[in-house]
Amino acid sequence: MEDKLYIRGYCARCTLERRTDELLADSSGIVPSTLAAVRDAIVATSAPRTALNWLRKGAGAAILAALARGDVALTHEALDAHPTRRAADYLRAVLVAHDVLPHHRATNRWPGSSGKLRTCSSGSPSERTGAR
Repeated sequence: MEDKLYIRGYCARCTLERRTDELLADSSGIVPSTLAAVRDAIVATSAPRTALNWLRKGAGAAILAALARGDVALTHEALDAHPTRRAADYLRAVLVAHDVLPHHRATNRWPGSSGKLRTCSSGSPSERTGAR
């Protein structure tokens, strides 16, 4: 029920826009242009309540806020060094997907993998999927 009123008479989408802007805005209330594409992607979601939960509880949202404030450098190295590595890697993928950061070796990771995507020399579907 994404269309129910969410808070103080605002729908979930309007609340998401407000909270995203509050999270990403600098001291003058402006979202940095470097993060505008990420902001737009967050507010354009088809599931605003899910995004609101991520903004409220997600470790990646806290890192994104720190990036917007300038507390964490907007670099792959800063994300590599972040203590909440899983959240930093997820956020890195979002930043790369929206051209905020350039492609990086760490964006080739699958959760639970050794850190690299496996490539196959064979065109066989069973080898591509790992099925035998």
